[in-house]
Amino acid sequence: MTWFRKKNANKNRRVELPKPRRVWNWRLIGRRVVRTGIGAALVAAAGLGIVKLLDPQTLPLRALAVAGEFRHVDAEQVRAIVAPYARHGFFAVDVAALKRELIGMPWVYAVTVRREWPETLSVTVYEQVALARWGDNAVVNNLGRLFFPPLDTVPDDLPQLLGPADSEAEVAASLRVFREALLPLDMQVQQLRLDERRSWQLTTDTGMEILLGRQDIERRIARFVGFYAGLQEERRTARIARVDLRYGNGFTVNRVEPETKTERNVS
Repeated sequence: MTWFRKKNANKNRRVELPKPRRVWNWRLIGRRVVRTGIGAALVAAAGLGIVKLLDPQTLPLRALAVAGEFRHVDAEQVRAIVAPYARHGFFAVDVAALKRELIGMPWVYAVTVRREWPETLSVTVYEQVALARWGDNAVVNNLGRLFFPPLDTVPDDLPQLLGPADSEAEVAASLRVFREALLPLDMQVQQLRLDERRSWQLTTDTGMEILLGRQDIERRIARFVGFYAGLQEERRTARIARVDLRYGNGFTVNRVEPETKTERNVS
């Protein structure tokens, strides 16, 4: 006997569920509205507060303190620049703009500007520290960086440095080395030159030229210092015009008089 199973007529029938009813939580909505309103009010109040703080009549600046060494920078000129900024309120003064204007002054290296509660604007000026003249139109500071003050404000006793573009830091560092090396001889560097071939030459305050070449510079200057006293003893009345240290094991000496040239080899 064959049995037939009756198919479930409802098996593939789609059943539509009733749509849920939207329930409004009026209490939650109310709280959100209140919070939004409070937030907007706070933002508006903050904006009004900022506007009020930026009003020059709110916390006006009544004291101005200007400090610095003022060897090359005119203190009165600094005060004249600061004065218009100080007319703004404690919070309204444009510190960044004031610093930019002061740093643009000749001989100014850095500036600090501080607000001191409740009514003081404090300005400190740090001057450039000149190490040497660079060429004919610039000055190298103690960090090996160039600056360009008016030429009539540059001290006359600064040594002169010469070298290729962007070599000022290297030449300034070498100046310190040579200065220290010549101290026992009571000599000063008047001019130091690095040429395009990277050969060094210096001139002392006595007018003596010292040719150092491109290699073993510190060893060569030390060799010269060690024998300079002996050279003086040999010719006490003769001024040494030039010393050429570019030899591997010695150097040559040119004198003004009585001889035109004396050679000495050092092993």
